[in-house]
Amino acid sequence: MKRKVPEDFLNEKREMRMQPIAKLFIIIFALAIVLTITLSYMVVTIIKLHTVAKNRIIYIAFNEIGNETNRTLLINKILKWEKENIVDLNEKKNENYPCIRIPDGLNLLLQDYSLISLTRCGKCGEFAEMFSELADVFNIKNRIIEADNIYGGNHAWVEIIDGNETIPIDTTSIDGYNASQFYDCKFLIQYRNIHVRSFFIGEDVSKKYYSWCS
Repeated sequence: MKRKVPEDFLNEKREMRMQPIAKLFIIIFALAIVLTITLSYMVVTIIKLHTVAKNRIIYIAFNEIGNETNRTLLINKILKWEKENIVDLNEKKNENYPCIRIPDGLNLLLQDYSLISLTRCGKCGEFAEMFSELADVFNIKNRIIEADNIYGGNHAWVEIIDGNETIPIDTTSIDGYNASQFYDCKFLIQYRNIHVRSFFIGEDVSKKYYSWCS
């Protein structure tokens, strides 16, 4: 005759089996709460920083650069301000200069580059971003262009849009406005996939640039 197992014993075994599962659910729930709080804090912090940075851009534009009715002079004033106030990491590469660089993904997601006004350091990308932000304040229509270098890395600059005409502005070169290098095949031949910066796939403008050079 088969011996009957006491009900209390079976219940105790069920409880023992359920305990690890219950603990796991509690841990997952706790981690979810911590993650939610952390992400919320990050979002609030980014929004606050963005507001401060945006106000800083406006202050720089009107108090440190000043308006100018001549667009070419205004563009050159923005370029001059950048060279005097933003640290070019290409010139500091042997000094281990401390610099907080904003990830491109975050900038593109926000569709805004104003955080560079707080960090004030970087390479061609950050210089192009800062120029674009300041140009926007003065209602100068512009867009950022990026290209891949065949020797590695990439380069970024700005295009000023004037009707059907586009004027390239290299924010890190000596002759930034309508920079002569963009009409030099020796310079352009180094670059492939010249395109408008975009969160997805930007317009390819390679043919336009290659047609300029001689």
